[in-house]
Parts: sequence; C-alpha cells; structure tokens
Amino acid sequence: MENRTIRTCFVIGPIGAPGTESRKAADFLLNGIVRPAIEDFMGLRIWRADEDTLPGMITDKLINDLHDSDLVIADLSELNANAFYELGIRHATEKPTIHMAAVGTKLPFDNMGHRAIFFDKSEWPSIEQARQSLRNQCEEAFSASFKASNPVTQALSVKAFRASPRSEEKTLGDLMERVQSVEVQLSRINRIELPIAPSRDFSAMERERKLATAIKTLSEAKDYIHLGLTRVQIKTFSNKNCDEVNFQLVMSNLKSGEIASVLNAVAEEIPF
Repeated sequence: MENRTIRTCFVIGPIGAPGTESRKAADFLLNGIVRPAIEDFMGLRIWRADEDTLPGMITDKLINDLHDSDLVIADLSELNANAFYELGIRHATEKPTIHMAAVGTKLPFDNMGHRAIFFDKSEWPSIEQARQSLRNQCEEAFSASFKASNPVTQALSVKAFRASPRSEEKTLGDLMERVQSVEVQLSRINRIELPIAPSRDFSAMERERKLATAIKTLSEAKDYIHLGLTRVQIKTFSNKNCDEVNFQLVMSNLKSGEIASVLNAVAEEIPF
C-alpha cells in the first residue's frame, strides 16, 4: 500500500458559541466553501481549533497548529482580534496563508496589500467563485516556485536591504517600499470598484492563473530576475490579457522564445 503524506490545512477566524451568528457563519465557510473546494481536490486534512479533540494545553496546540500546518486559511470577516493575533503568528513562519472575508469587510491597512478572497454566502455565483479562487490559490501555494509574501516578510526584507552598506541594495529597499505603497492603493481601488464579480467566466480565471504562473516562473530565472517584476505587475498584466485571443498570443510568444519582450511588457504595466 502506498504510504502518502497527507498535507494539513488549519482554519482560523471567529468561531463563536454554538447557535450564534458567528458560529453559523464560521460553519458555512468551513463546510460550505473550504472543504468542498479543496479537501479532496488537494488531498488535505482540514480542521478548526474547536474540532481538535487531542489532549494538551489549548494555547500550545493552537500555536503548534499555526506553525506546523502546511496551509492556514484565515477568515477575517468580523475583524476578530484573536484571528489577527493568530494570523500574525502564522505570517512569521513564512508558510502559505490564504486570507478570506465576507463581502463588505474593511480590512486593516496592514492587510490591504495581501490578496484576499471575498465571498457572499447569500449569492450562489459568489460561493462558486470563492471556491474556484481558493483552489487556484491552493495550487499556487503548493507549487515549487511559491515564496511567502506578507507584511512580516516584506517588512523584514525592506529592513535588510535598507540596512545594507551597498548603495544598490538601499535603493532596492526604497523601491520595495514604493511597490508596497502601490499594492495598497490598488487593493483599495479594487475593493471599492470590484468587491466581487459573480458573473466572471471561470475559464478566464483559469487563463489568468496560468498566465501569471508562467510569467512569475520565467521572471525568476537568472536571465530576467534583474527586471524585478512584482506580483502586482504580473497580476495586472495577466488580468488584462486573460481573454482567449490575447492569452493564446502571449503564451505562444513565451513558447517561441520571445520571453524578454513579454516580460518587458509586464514591466511597463506599473511604471516607476
């Protein structure tokens, strides 16, 4: 019999006492979106803190779960203080974390730049979109090229570069701060204009994901890493070119070796 390691997914967020609206909302997210979307699809063991029946100190187990789990999904819907405390612990591990929140949630400044999946449990298209987005983010999180990026990792990177005695690294640190500022502004604009798009074509979402993955992988190759493409630039370019015609054109250019021209086009999406 094949001995296969099962990856783990820990879900954090407001839970509430049984029968409360908080508990009903938490149960819906867990059993109506998260489990149907990725449990079988990604072969994950998924649980929440109140489902953990093993003996031991609750706080110790919680911190261990936050540290050891292959993936953490954070429900930020009610801006719960405990949820953000737990999220901060998880961010410090530099492991995959996915943010989710109910439509209308006003995320704090420090979390604006982090991609979040918004959902409306009263709208079926929104639920389907949230499930698909969750699958896409899980695939990205478990890919070989994934590298965690969150307020903790970004702040430490900026600090390290700005403390460097090398002038070019100090400059890079300044540029990274500017990129973070742009990401925050774009995140705020996107939430105001497009908090959710129930009618979006899932095939277009898939093309956008594939295009972004290809560009991200190529941009990290030694011949092109000097371009310093950001996640925002790649996402913006992929979103603009996810229609069937442009997708096929860009992918054809990449496959035919015109990589530099495509990556230069990506670099022009957000000029500095």
